Amino acid sequence: MTRFRKMVAVILTLMIVGGITITVFVSRERERQRLDKIVHGTVAGAITYNCNGPVEVKLIADRNIGEPAVWSVQTSGSTPVRANSFIADTGSMGGSQGLRWKGSDGQQRTAIMSYSDIVGEYGPETIWFSSDRYDFICMPDPASFHRH
Repeated sequence: MTRFRKMVAVILTLMIVGGITITVFVSRERERQRLDKIVHGTVAGAITYNCNGPVEVKLIADRNIGEPAVWSVQTSGSTPVRANSFIADTGSMGGSQGLRWKGSDGQQRTAIMSYSDIVGEYGPETIWFSSDRYDFICMPDPASFHRH
């Protein structure tokens, strides 16, 4: 009987540990899928995010399904400038990303984007955009969206 109890205890332990492992894997997979929607968007096309702050700034996300967005930055009175993305981790539940671009004054600019964890048809519903000069809250402009 003692041997039987030990075997039952070992089997129950393995089942519990296995269940925890499966739960952790499923949770991580769901989180990865959620972040993919934010980073890659849910539809292919370009959308403009209008940013509220001390100066006029627009962010343009150009997305293809399954690929990271290509970002451009536009300040008042200038044409959009393509930005280079880099890895940035702000701890935001929606994820984050860094951008570098050359400003209209020829200076190198850097900003960090923190994404809302609420994802709409065009990507994150809100982006907090912190540049080396100002901070902004950016919202998608559905009227600007156009499909590829």
